[in-house]
Amino acid sequence: MSAIREKLSRTGDLLLRPGHVLLPEGPRAGMAVVVRAGTFHRVDTAEAVARDHPDLTPVDLPDHLLMPGFVDTHTHLTQSLGKSLVFGEPSEIFRRIWVPLEGSLDERMVYLSAKLAALECLRGGFTTAVDAGTRSEGHIGALVRAVGRPGCAASSASSATISAARRRSRSRTSSCARPSSTCRPTGMTR
Repeated sequence: MSAIREKLSRTGDLLLRPGHVLLPEGPRAGMAVVVRAGTFHRVDTAEAVARDHPDLTPVDLPDHLLMPGFVDTHTHLTQSLGKSLVFGEPSEIFRRIWVPLEGSLDERMVYLSAKLAALECLRGGFTTAVDAGTRSEGHIGALVRAVGRPGCAASSASSATISAARRRSRSRTSSCARPSSTCRPTGMTR
């Protein structure tokens, strides 16, 4: 395990002092962040945070940018396995590629596709993803397990939220086939 990973794997609150923190007005040096239960608890100047949290040992990350996780507001967690089939093709491939592909996924393939999508989200800085619909009905549990596994915890989903959203959407046409003005994505949030 690298030295940084070892420092960040501690239990309890973390006091991080990165080279820069991404704030709404842009990156700023001289800042510190207290991370509690996986979320930013306090962001302030390094001096103010150290003064208010003398019990925490700072983790210095001088060559790093610390930023909040982004939210991907429209993704299809069960389509990651088909990306190579559609590269460069126009969006009209919906009925030719996506409908048959998603409809053919069994529980294991839904799990693998969603796990790959969750890892891609994390790699891109997205810690929350909104699943905008799938045709892989009956395997929502596999989707929830995939994004909730260790290493994907930041992209975890509430099974109650997904299940409730799926129950509401089963009586309607799939969100993928409806005009965007009536689309109600399912909630994949932490």
